[in-house]
Amino acid sequence: MIDQFEEDIDEIIAPNLTSLQGFDHKKYEFVKKMYVPNVVDIGNQCFASIQRLILNNLKQVREIQFIMFLNLTYIELPNLEENLKSNFNYGSSLKTVIIPKVKQITDSFQWCYDLKYIEADSLIVIQKSFTWALQKFKIFAPNLQTEEKLQEINAVLVQHKIPQTQKIDPNNQILQCQILQRQIFQFKSENQYQILTIVKSENALQRVISKIDTEFGSE
Repeated sequence: MIDQFEEDIDEIIAPNLTSLQGFDHKKYEFVKKMYVPNVVDIGNQCFASIQRLILNNLKQVREIQFIMFLNLTYIELPNLEENLKSNFNYGSSLKTVIIPKVKQITDSFQWCYDLKYIEADSLIVIQKSFTWALQKFKIFAPNLQTEEKLQEINAVLVQHKIPQTQKIDPNNQILQCQILQRQIFQFKSENQYQILTIVKSENALQRVISKIDTEFGSE
């Protein structure tokens, strides 16, 4: 259905969408905001303009599936269970990464110049990743086995997760409020339609009753 739009698309709100397969047209390159929490397959994406992405149900990622997300600043994959290999390279705007179940990262997050915080509760091994960060960034990885490599990638290990408020972009809070407003409006509209339907049915029924009373009462 969405492919019927000929113009460029800058926002996608689809809470029930489960796959981004087929979203490979050039018009999706301009999508800046996307709310698709239930997607389990991102397909062959081309979302070069997306700024924030949370995929709650994504559990598997193929090699080079996340690449050239040039404007992405925040990525959260809370249920990704596979190791990351050759993903999120050239994320020049990427600042925050939340991947609590990933155990190994290989050849990923290279040329991510603006990294600030990585949260990886289960991470054990880092190989050829997080290179070219221009400033020292924080990484929460209590199970990491090779702490000495952190100096090579300009990172410092922290003992505690940063507060949630520091992870949230104010622009995303605005987006979430806008989404909630739309859902409330839709709920109200649906209820109003149902109420209007009931009222119309009651009026029609009353007219039938009145007609019956008139016809039989006159006899």
